[in-house]
Amino acid sequence: MKDNEIIVSICCITYNHEKYIAQAIESFLKQKTNFKYEIVIQDDASTDNTVKIIENYKEKYNNTIRTIYHKKNIYSKVGASGVLLEALKYCRGKYIAICEGDDYWCDESKIQLQVEYMMENPNCTFCFHNAKKLDEATNKFSKFNYMNTKYKKKNHIYNAGELELYDCIPTASYMLKGDLIDNIPDWYSKCIVGDKPLQLIITSFGYAYEINKCMSVYRINTGNSAMDNIQKNNEDFEKADKYWKDIEWIIGKFNVFSDYKFDNYMLLSNLYIEKNILLYHKKYKEILKDKKYRKILNIKDVLKIEIKLYFPIIYNLLKKIKDGINGKR
Repeated sequence: MKDNEIIVSICCITYNHEKYIAQAIESFLKQKTNFKYEIVIQDDASTDNTVKIIENYKEKYNNTIRTIYHKKNIYSKVGASGVLLEALKYCRGKYIAICEGDDYWCDESKIQLQVEYMMENPNCTFCFHNAKKLDEATNKFSKFNYMNTKYKKKNHIYNAGELELYDCIPTASYMLKGDLIDNIPDWYSKCIVGDKPLQLIITSFGYAYEINKCMSVYRINTGNSAMDNIQKNNEDFEKADKYWKDIEWIIGKFNVFSDYKFDNYMLLSNLYIEKNILLYHKKYKEILKDKKYRKILNIKDVLKIEIKLYFPIIYNLLKKIKDGINGKR
């Protein structure tokens, strides 16, 4: 490792994050490492004071922080994946850690731990970890249940197919090999989301490793996050259906890209998507009657659907109790 070599590029995308960007940058600067890292911040034409806050930090840490400012918002033209890809191409590090401007890291050893593992295990192309959610509406923390426990492995090593079966890996936990950015296919820029297809593509060149430690915070109910928008869309059946169909398109593209190496996993993933669409439409009987869904439903899942179907009042009551308990953590 050379003295001036940038080992990690911290890639941060921002848009109207004036309430949160300082905490994100502070969490980057607090990282304790035995290597050099840079902070690459791309602002997509914020209309608030986000840029002013970034500039204040850049003035103090000019040797560490690099900035890309868009005069016009490009998200409306290229989408989430296009914005992320452009920022990634500015990164010079051997590894790239991602954290959006409204999230932050809560462990000062985060990138050190990830780099140590990836350097010792060069076949690991993608590394991630657990996180906790912070609800901006209530200012309460809760667990980030990104793992489907049915597919959780004791050795924490996963191929791209296994990774696809997870619900949602927190983006602020991502670390990936920087030289693989050049291998991202053209269809990626057309994806409606940037994080999920990125983790699949990068992992397909090696394997993914999970560090079983909570080291980042994911904010919800901020008003302009991608997940907030997805949840809003799910309240509209037509938009929800389109969203899941778009995810199916991504899976299809990745299947061709990876030469169908993970086809069995992709078929299972499509089955989950079909089930989710039926759930949004409250077609519980169809899920329970169709034998194909038994591949992805355990006893707990079946019980949950049966309670929704036959005892909706009890289900809603239990959900409120659970949400209340999680909100106190």
